[in-house]
Amino acid sequence: MDEHNQSELQHGFQDGNYANAYETEDYQTFLDNLPKDKPYGRYFYRIGCLLGFFSSYELHEVPSDWQDLVRNARNNYKDFV
Repeated sequence: MDEHNQSELQHGFQDGNYANAYETEDYQTFLDNLPKDKPYGRYFYRIGCLLGFFSSYELHEVPSDWQDLVRNARNNYKDFV
């Protein structure tokens, strides 16, 4: 992974983690409320958000709609965040 993508992943992780701690417990609400004036659609940023938002959850605690994505992201990107 290049530095730019790793930076986006880490930035997304921080934003997702903050959002879960201080803004909402609903991941879809977090996604819906991302500012539209910034490029939040980037793949690595979104994966970072997912990982950060659910970082304190055991997999069985993650809502079923998101479990497969969280499992895959944790398996594929655990070394980068």
